[in-house]
Amino acid sequence: MLILLLSSQLDIEFVSPNGIAPFAPDIDCLDMPLEAATQLLRADPGLPLECDAVLNGHENRPVCISPSGGRNYLRRITPRKGFDGKIHQLVVSYEPGELEPFIELNSVRQRLNHAVEAISDPVAYFDCEDRLTLCNRPYSQLHMGPEGPVELGMTFEAILRRDLANGVLNIPPEAQEGWLAERLSSRQKASFELELRLKDGRWFRITERGTEDGGRVHILTDITQLKHAQTYVQNVITGSQVGTWSLDLESSVGTINTYWADMLGYDRDALMPINYEGWRELVHPDDLPSVETEFQACLAGKAKNWEVEYRLRHLSGRWVWVLGRGGVSEWNADGSPRQIAGVHLDITRRKALEDDLHLRNSAINSTQDGITVTDEAGTILDTNLAHARMLGYDSPTDLIGKPWYILYSADAAASLAAEAFPALRASGSWQGEALALRADGTRFEQELSLAKMPDGKIVCINADVSQRNALERSRLELRDRVQRAQRQEIANLLSAGLTHDLFNLTTIILHMSDPLYLRTKSIQLQDTFADIHRAAREAIGLLTPVRDFGQRQTQIEDTDLCVLLKNAAELLKLGAPPDLVVNTRLPQASICAEVDPMQIMQILLNLGLNARDALEGDTKEIELSVCVADKMPDDAVIEIGQSPDCQFALFTVRDTGTGMSEAVRQHLWIQGFTTKGHRGTGLGLAVVAELVKAVGGCISLSTVIDKGSEFFVAWPLEPIVEDAQLDISPSLKAYID
Repeated sequence: MLILLLSSQLDIEFVSPNGIAPFAPDIDCLDMPLEAATQLLRADPGLPLECDAVLNGHENRPVCISPSGGRNYLRRITPRKGFDGKIHQLVVSYEPGELEPFIELNSVRQRLNHAVEAISDPVAYFDCEDRLTLCNRPYSQLHMGPEGPVELGMTFEAILRRDLANGVLNIPPEAQEGWLAERLSSRQKASFELELRLKDGRWFRITERGTEDGGRVHILTDITQLKHAQTYVQNVITGSQVGTWSLDLESSVGTINTYWADMLGYDRDALMPINYEGWRELVHPDDLPSVETEFQACLAGKAKNWEVEYRLRHLSGRWVWVLGRGGVSEWNADGSPRQIAGVHLDITRRKALEDDLHLRNSAINSTQDGITVTDEAGTILDTNLAHARMLGYDSPTDLIGKPWYILYSADAAASLAAEAFPALRASGSWQGEALALRADGTRFEQELSLAKMPDGKIVCINADVSQRNALERSRLELRDRVQRAQRQEIANLLSAGLTHDLFNLTTIILHMSDPLYLRTKSIQLQDTFADIHRAAREAIGLLTPVRDFGQRQTQIEDTDLCVLLKNAAELLKLGAPPDLVVNTRLPQASICAEVDPMQIMQILLNLGLNARDALEGDTKEIELSVCVADKMPDDAVIEIGQSPDCQFALFTVRDTGTGMSEAVRQHLWIQGFTTKGHRGTGLGLAVVAELVKAVGGCISLSTVIDKGSEFFVAWPLEPIVEDAQLDISPSLKAYID
């Protein structure tokens, strides 16, 4: 076969692939191209015009020519276009033989060329020597470089090396030789597929198949959009951590992604392949019926898809809540479902929050406190049943949508607006009380707690404190009555001793001032008057602490605790047996504090009088002391209250009496308990305990049978808290009443 390559200017170039001279033996002038062209035109005079016709776009048909020698040739003219779409070359071939077979072969070749050219993806065919013999325009454009398009006859390796040199492939320079060697090695396989990314960002799936004659078909499919879609889906899956699955209904074989397995603590490979029965074994038995009902409804065509929440067993044995969504993803030709697919979302945390929210809602609905939510303007958005009933309404809906101020009288609403709302804006919260208004117009005392949320909404918790406040007022009144009664008891005890001592002193004064006494005794009046004056001063000395005790202190004041202790010691001496010794142990410096002196005096006298009543035998001694401390004695066991965190005054009352048994000690602080019989009320130590607890102090006791007892009282020196409630038992209340 003779092939002539003619340029568009019809310059003739001889190409003899098999080394045979053109038109041998008729044309033998390879060294003289012009003369050879003359001989060619003599043998085929129609060639120029038909070349011109092809250049002008006319269809070329094979022509049979018969040059000298009687041999027939089939001549074909094939145009070769460049990337600009214009014809750059004409390929003229002369093939010996009969016309019809060559015409048919040419037709087949043309159809093949047209078919390959019609393919939008790059397609090429390489012969057994791995040389390019056929390609379409997309393939030529894909490998276009500064050198121009690829040419027929180039080897596959040459094309790849040119692409690497031109930077077409997205492969680092240092890795190119290794990649090239591996890529050429893959050409030895009968079939091969590879996904490759170009430098411009496009992705291609390369498919290669060997042919029977040793050639190789090379097809590149542009999968750039598919890759972008896969990347997008993968980013969505990664960002949302969605478990995906699919199930082929004919083979019953399913697939899952890594997140699906991770959700349950498994390695994906350990679960694959997974089938329908394998999935059923993971579903919680209580959830399986409802899940399968949804599943079967979709398969039966009753629903396009399903969405159901259920539990799957984790590898650790716990249950994971998932939201399952899915549907039929592929159908058979008869309309029956072939494949189903879907996703799993881990909603375990959401279910826990829902349970917590349900629990909170239950608590809100069961609480007796009113809970209300308003918007920034104060319009009620939500409230619970307790609040509605507190205000005399049948349902929370009776309040929703109404302004907050309808729940209060005009004066109370104005007061709240002036006091509560500025504090709410400044600090985000407010607490206080207000008179609320019921639906029937009656008023009641309400305790409010307001909090402003980040979104501007206001949460209000309120309680009806009418009964509590009434009880509190009653308790305060009872407390005062208890303390008055207890002080009266102390006063009675003191007055009995005081009466005895005053009677003795008055008798002495009367006797010494009796005129008969003065006449019968030969004494100097001056000495008598001095004795009378001394007795009167002793009487005044007895009355001074009693006078101070009787003056009820109604306010906290700066008090010298040492002076207070001395006065208590003097009062304990009133009416005491002559052999009673009352000692005081005081620090060198005075201890001054802001206290209620009456309360401390009550404590010291209660403990001191109890100690005086416990004295028996020859030794009758009581010691009162006070000092500043920051911790209780190491051997002191606290029985009432707790040790203060600050410095405190430590009062000690010690006696040499009979001590206490364990049974007495266990009941010592119980209201109404007494060991004095009809002489005691059982109020003293109960009041002492309440007074000490009210200021945050404590009491400890050390007692030994037949050796005496020692009380330690810690009284904080920092500012005292407001009067606390005095817990009055029914028996004590009955005693007061």
